[in-house]
Amino acid sequence: MRKVIVCLLLIASLSSCYTENKPEIVPPDELMTEEQIVNVLTDLNIAEGIIAVRRQGKSNVTMEFKDSLYQLVFENWGITSAQLNQNLDYYNNDPKHMERIMDQVLSRLSQEESQIKANSKAVDSLEVE
Repeated sequence: MRKVIVCLLLIASLSSCYTENKPEIVPPDELMTEEQIVNVLTDLNIAEGIIAVRRQGKSNVTMEFKDSLYQLVFENWGITSAQLNQNLDYYNNDPKHMERIMDQVLSRLSQEESQIKANSKAVDSLEVE
């Protein structure tokens, strides 16, 4: 009986020493703000939309075309794809924060879509007159 108690105490003491080792999340050297990330991701989604529309129209979408669109977005915001990836890795460590960022991106894309539809209706009404 004494051996059983000693074994249980040993197991209990060893299990109480266990701590989960979480890697320390180090921010990238050039940490982008949430606003910057939202801007870049919004523009990249618009670029993806352009590519999708060209494909639907049976236009030949080459890898060079895609790369040039992405490069325009990166140049516009003064970043590289590596910097974006590092920042996305950093922000992805906090799922709630990343969800908030993606909600803002979707909101902006919806606003852009509404604006385009409104402008399209205005042009259509001018043509009818």
